[in-house]
Amino acid sequence: MFFKEQINPNNLRITLETLINIRWIAVIGQFFTVSFVYYGLKFQFPYFETLLLISLSVLVNIFLELNKARFVTINNFHATISIFYDLVQLVILLYMTGGLSNPFSILIIVPTTISVTYLSSGSSMFIVACSIVCSTIIALYHLPLPTPQGNELNLPNFYEFGVWLSLTIGIIFLGNYAYQLGRDNRVRAGALNK
Repeated sequence: MFFKEQINPNNLRITLETLINIRWIAVIGQFFTVSFVYYGLKFQFPYFETLLLISLSVLVNIFLELNKARFVTINNFHATISIFYDLVQLVILLYMTGGLSNPFSILIIVPTTISVTYLSSGSSMFIVACSIVCSTIIALYHLPLPTPQGNELNLPNFYEFGVWLSLTIGIIFLGNYAYQLGRDNRVRAGALNK
């Protein structure tokens, strides 16, 4: 059952290096994707605003890189804040580039999967709930999907509802799956420590 196991959040540790590396991968992917869509495909969207948003993650990561010697591992609370930031940054980026109509909206599942793998059940449930709420918001409110020469593409409402429904089911299903795997690993690690 989802989040049935009670885990002491003080025993959960994730290295800062792991969070930094995940964010670098996201930043590089976001930068190349928006640049290719803007310059390569000539699609019109608020490109420079998206670059500013991506640059904010670069600054956060540079700050963390400079201070990672002080924090080899971080506690559950700080890891939750970090993953929540990544979720919000992604949601704002999706808001500016078409909401759930954007093919990359599937990436909303990633912060959930990371949180249920590394964080306490309470923190994981928080990230899961935020992911579902955020995907609901950008399903209803978002800038137009980028198109060539600024032509507006209006997808039917039932399509966006279908994307929202599949994302919600995916968040819950993959979150539960990753949680079960993470729980098994924590049990093994606990047995080895004893």
